[in-house]
Amino acid sequence: MRAIFFIAILSIVGGTPPDSTVAQEFDGGTVFYQKTVKYGFESVYGGEISDPRKQQWLESLPKEGKQVGVLYFTKNIARYEGDSSEQEAQSPSLQWAIQGAFKRRPPKPELKQVYYDFDAKRKTEQVGFMMRDFLMESEIDRQTWKLTNRLVKVHGYTCMAAERKEGEKSVTAWFASEIPVHVGPDRYFGLPGLILVVEVDGETVYMATSVTLVRPEDDSLAELEDGKKISESEFDKIVEEKVLEFNEIMKSGKGNGSGK
Repeated sequence: MRAIFFIAILSIVGGTPPDSTVAQEFDGGTVFYQKTVKYGFESVYGGEISDPRKQQWLESLPKEGKQVGVLYFTKNIARYEGDSSEQEAQSPSLQWAIQGAFKRRPPKPELKQVYYDFDAKRKTEQVGFMMRDFLMESEIDRQTWKLTNRLVKVHGYTCMAAERKEGEKSVTAWFASEIPVHVGPDRYFGLPGLILVVEVDGETVYMATSVTLVRPEDDSLAELEDGKKISESEFDKIVEEKVLEFNEIMKSGKGNGSGK
């Protein structure tokens, strides 16, 4: 059923097939993505709630939310910006649940932006963590993908599926070879075409909502500057220490909350 639903969505956004010659001669473009985020409220509040009314409240909450991301690119550079704000209006009950879940979970880094310089083979990530922004520069590493023979239309472009493992997760990226750039949303890149859809464990996480092949303004392609420059190993150490500190606080009972 999920596969049928996914194909139905792609058919709706398909539209008229683009001129492949124009696509190959493009000078850059912009893609907007819709990101699906799982709230996971059951895992956060489930063990706290015994009152039937509170349980009913928990079951009434949405299971997922929608966010927006945008990718600006040329053949040589690209910049992806994520947006943690929700597309749809949040009810007071949902806001309360999100804030409560945030307090009960260990602090987690949030990727805000990624800048790619393909000529220099360098990338810079802007990551938010505990109200601070950090900048980490590194080489563009190789992502190993396994190409498949599965094809589908997305916004009129023929996309091929490629697969890879990320730890225990299975990732499928649908890319359009008609747009010859090796990038996509978030940290996904390394395929012979623009990535328009990303699935994780069979769930659609990123879906392109629009594709425009017009070179972006220069400021949209500017290098990242806001944030403390730091190495990945230094950042990992900061995260490890803060998570350990959070777990100790929760063990002591000082950080425990109560269900609604």
